[in-house]
Order: sequence, then C-alpha cells, then structure tokens
Amino acid sequence: MNLHSVRLAGGTGDLVDVTLTAGRVSAVRPAARPTDRDADGADGASWHGAWVLPGLWDHHVHPVDWAASTHRLDLTAHTSSDQVLDAVAGELRRLHARSGGRSETIERPGDSGDSGAARDSAGSAGTGSPAGPDELTGHGLWHSRWERGWGDPDGPSLAALDAVTGTVPTTLISADLHSAWLNSAALERYGLPRSPSGLVAETDWFEIMSRVGRASEATRDARVIEAGRAAAARGIVGIVDFDPIDTHAAWRRRVAAGFDSHRVRASVWPDFLDAAIAAGLRTGDQLPGAGPLVRMGSLKVISDGSLNTHSAWCHDPYPGGGRGAANVSGSELRTTMRRAARAGVSSAIHAIGDRAVGAALDAFEAARATGSIEHAQLVRDEDLPRLARLGLTASVQPLHLLDDRDVAERLWPGRTGRAYRFADFLAAGVPMVFGSDAPVAPLDPWAGITAAVRRTRDERGPWHGEQRISVVEALAATCGRVPRVRVGDAADLVLTEIDPFRVGEEGLPDPGVVGTLCAGRLTFDGR
Repeated sequence: MNLHSVRLAGGTGDLVDVTLTAGRVSAVRPAARPTDRDADGADGASWHGAWVLPGLWDHHVHPVDWAASTHRLDLTAHTSSDQVLDAVAGELRRLHARSGGRSETIERPGDSGDSGAARDSAGSAGTGSPAGPDELTGHGLWHSRWERGWGDPDGPSLAALDAVTGTVPTTLISADLHSAWLNSAALERYGLPRSPSGLVAETDWFEIMSRVGRASEATRDARVIEAGRAAAARGIVGIVDFDPIDTHAAWRRRVAAGFDSHRVRASVWPDFLDAAIAAGLRTGDQLPGAGPLVRMGSLKVISDGSLNTHSAWCHDPYPGGGRGAANVSGSELRTTMRRAARAGVSSAIHAIGDRAVGAALDAFEAARATGSIEHAQLVRDEDLPRLARLGLTASVQPLHLLDDRDVAERLWPGRTGRAYRFADFLAAGVPMVFGSDAPVAPLDPWAGITAAVRRTRDERGPWHGEQRISVVEALAATCGRVPRVRVGDAADLVLTEIDPFRVGEEGLPDPGVVGTLCAGRLTFDGR
C-alpha cells in the first residue's frame, strides 16, 4: 500500500508520496500528479494532505481488564463510599428488573432513588436468574480520595456492602488494580476469609483478579479484539501486555479468532516464566502460533503496591503510619530476574515508591538484567544516575500524575518534587516511554502526551512545572526515539489532520487521527 499526497509530520509541509513495501517504508518522494500516478498503476489512495508520523505505542496495558471495563459498573466519579453504595444499589435494581427477579436486600436504608449508573457488570449480561444477577463487578474505586476511609466508624465496611448486595457476589475493583472491595458472597466464591472491611489488596487480590467475573474465555477474547480496534482508531500500533495470565496462550487464541489490529509484546509473570524459558523464547522473539504481530515480552514482577492503596514502598512514612511494603523479597526478586536474564528475557519491574525503586535497581544490578522500571513514580536524586548507568528505561504513565496530584500532596507531603520526574529522567539520560496502565487510565496516547506537556487538567497551573517536557519529547516517548518517518522503518504509521509537532499546547490533546497502519496494512480508516 502507498500513501499519496501526505505531509511528513515535523517536516516542511510539502506533499509527498510514501511507498510501503513488505511492511516497511521503502521510499519517500515528492507527490506525483494524479495523472502520473494513474499511468504508473501505483497502488494506494490519496490522503488529501494528512500528516504522517510513526504510529503510537502504549507501553503498559492490562488488556483483559481494559476491555472488560466498558462492561463493568463505572465507579470512578464517586467521591465517597456512600456514593459507591448508592450506585451499586441502583445497578442491582436495574439488573434485577432486567432479569425479572425481586430482592429485598439491594435497597440501602433510606435510599429513595436510582444512582443512574447503567453499565453492564462483567458477566451479568445473559446470566441473570429469577433470583437476580449472578455477579456484579464494578471498577474505578479511588478510595484514597474518600473523606472517610477504611477503619473509620462510618467508612466502608463489609457489613455496609453486604447490606446493599445481599447474596449477589459483588467485587468493586480499585482504580489502581491493587485492591478490591468484596462482599461476603464474593469472598466465599473466591475462597477468601472475611474481614471487617471486605478490602482485599496486593498479593491476595492478584491471586484472584483474573477469575473475577463470569464472562467466558471466548467473551473476554472477543472484548480484547474489539478494544484493539478502538485502540487503532487512536493511532495505536502496539501495546505491551502485562496481564497476570498466560498471555501467550491468550494471544494465540485471539489471533486465531481474527485479531490483527496492532502489535503486542506479551509479557510473562513469574508463574509463567519457566514455560517461556522451556520454549526457548527470548524477549523480542516472535511468539509461535500467534502470527507476525505478537512477540515475547519481558518478565513482569510487581515489587510494591500503589499510592491509592497506601502500599507503595517508601523510605518515609505515610501520614497515617506505615511505609507501604515490598510484595516480594529482595532475594526472590534477584533470583527470578537472574533466571530470566540468563535466558535472554528482560525484566519489567513495577516500582512506585522510592524505596521500591531503589530495591529494584539493586536487583537489576545484582542480576545483570536489562529492562525497565514500571511507573517510577517517586525517585530519589541518587537513583537517577543509577537508572542511566544501568541502561534501564523509565516506563511511565503521564495520566497518573493528574489523577494522583492531590492524593500525592496529602500522602507524600514535602516529597512531590521527586514525583513523576519526566524532565529529570531525560536530563539524566534515562530513556523514557509512555503507557496508560489501562484501565487505570484510559488507553489514549494523545491524552498522555497532553498530560506530560501540561501537567494540569484544570484551572490550576502545572503541577511541578519544572518537570514539564516538550511535545517533541512526549511524542518520542510514545512513537519511538525518533518520532519522524524514515525510509527503512516499519510501516507502522498514523495519519492526522494537523501536525502534532506544530500544534503547541493549545492544539492538544487530539490532532485528529484519520488513519492508522500496522506493518503497512490499514487498521483504521477515518477518512
């Protein structure tokens, strides 16, 4: 396929024809006249002056949960546990009415109206019985923002959730994916002990996370395939998959079912590392049985928690006490990373708190491993040159800085000058790539670019404006280190209505995607 009458983003604006051969950019020439092009029998179509640049990558995605999020009760806007319970009660009323069932347990005392939330719960569609829905799953709890938190007399509790949900197994997932609020029926279903709060966090939660919801494997795969098409419409040509499942088996199924929207680097959690090594897979290898778009990713280890769950491992204590904690011991982390490194598998280590970042760097050095620090949200000054010296990549999520702005000021007081250090990473020579952590934040690369450039989403000024980066630097973290089309590069391209290099801040966050190509094949046509 050839691209006629396009402009190279970041260039002069002259019209050119881009020739694509065997999935790569083979030539860029001044645009031919239509009559000359017809005479040559050139294959392609005119894009009427659209701007072309390398396609965008999201370097941190949880595809199953991202795809499921549009089928779950959205709780992201609710600012208290009372509001969450109202929304859950309203959703259960709607689901009971749809299934023809009745229940006396779904009304909150004194509740007189529906919350208005109307998303399908994961697995509830088509599984209702005369007694009502089989399960309710919600997502997006920002419980660190609630005025009354866990342990407060009038705060969230197992009893309060049970009073609303009765016998319907209910799982309400936190926005950061590091915890969930479960009722008694859900705790019993997933074999977990009851606690006064109903909060399940970190390792206990990760062990059941992939089993939550009653959607079949085929349904989950279909949702991921559909989400891939939506991602292509935003200019995405590749994602890094960090799901805690057998990602290799999952992508083989999805490719067999017709997936072809973008490239995938399918990472493995420790439970699946030995199988990948036994198969002889090294990071970057094409995944057998999954077509040309899917390759072996990195070893993924979650070494600490998150800010929202107060479990990110920090040197300094949180205002309410505690410093977070490591999810894995240093010796275990080093041993696992060393085994991966010897087999040619890089490591992607989740580390949010500054103590976790330092411990991860210790493990990289001891294991002689390559790879990335995922998130790197709070970093000490002395660890910046270590990141650069070890050749590690800072894999960061710009939208998180906007979501965490107020919470970080409260939970990391006096330390936020060391949070989301994008400009400092670049100044120290640390390669940086962007992702969304979807569904923690939307899979929208343009919104991430905007967040990194502006560092604000409201009328307030930039949060730690000294860490702002330029549009070009943000594009490089999303498109590749050279965010311009070059002969010989893969034909993974995005076409936009305006040149992202020229828009400045006022033109963000959406330059208007009109086309996306992956390996020279059109995956989105928005003309």
